[in-house]
Amino acid sequence: MGLAIAARREDPRINLTQKQLADKIHVHANTISANERGVQGMRPGTRILLEQALRWRKGGYAFLLENPDADPASVNEDPPTGTQMAVDVARQMLEMARELIPQVQDSPEARKQIAERLQKIEERVNVIVQYDFTQEALQTLMELNTTRLSLED
Repeated sequence: MGLAIAARREDPRINLTQKQLADKIHVHANTISANERGVQGMRPGTRILLEQALRWRKGGYAFLLENPDADPASVNEDPPTGTQMAVDVARQMLEMARELIPQVQDSPEARKQIAERLQKIEERVNVIVQYDFTQEALQTLMELNTTRLSLED
């Protein structure tokens, strides 16, 4: 199971570090590491989040546990939707902005520019949430809003 998780996490279509995966499913990075090494399993609720993050079909984790010889690719979902891709891009932009914020603390103009760009991204994600609601899109929208407002203080 651990090898399947690591392989899928490192798949170019997913491309997550252990920390990024841990953040997505709300666990500590050590939990991902222990799971990939086969030292620790995951709770049912966390399994669902893991399946979503790795784009495995519902029940894929349990299927792979019960069928250790199964091809892990057999539980992969279809390619991500446009919504998922747009949310992923928005999250990447948010992370870049967060990395820049400490560098521009003393520059009101730079803070304003970052806030304006985040607002534009926020507006687009808001449209996505209205027409194709996902929990991740809503979470991204809230994080964009919080980060943007922190720049306007």
